[in-house]
Amino acid sequence: FFFFVCGSFSKMTDSGGSCHTIPTPSSFLCSNWYHDPFSKGGWSLLTAQATAQTRRVLQQPIVSDHPNDGNGDESGSGRCVLWLAGEHTNPTQAAMVHGAYQEGVRAAKECLQHWKKET
Repeated sequence: FFFFVCGSFSKMTDSGGSCHTIPTPSSFLCSNWYHDPFSKGGWSLLTAQATAQTRRVLQQPIVSDHPNDGNGDESGSGRCVLWLAGEHTNPTQAAMVHGAYQEGVRAAKECLQHWKKET
């Protein structure tokens, strides 16, 4: 999944319409909560200055104008879209399982709406 995302989203367009090249990460860390004797789970924390709007920003889909290579948006638009969902994107129920569930439902609905518009 990580390599698919990196390949499909190597060029990103921000909300102002400017295109940016995203560098390939030099390294990354993937946690394994089941085998970590100290965590046995985890959740997101924001700074004290963060607001519900901060989490709403995290809900925004990531759009790439990278040419369609057969792994992304097959509608012919040439765009790949990645929806983020989880407790970290829920403005009122963060750090909770039901918040993650609600966000999964939200992202799935947004994804379906996108495909209906594109086809």
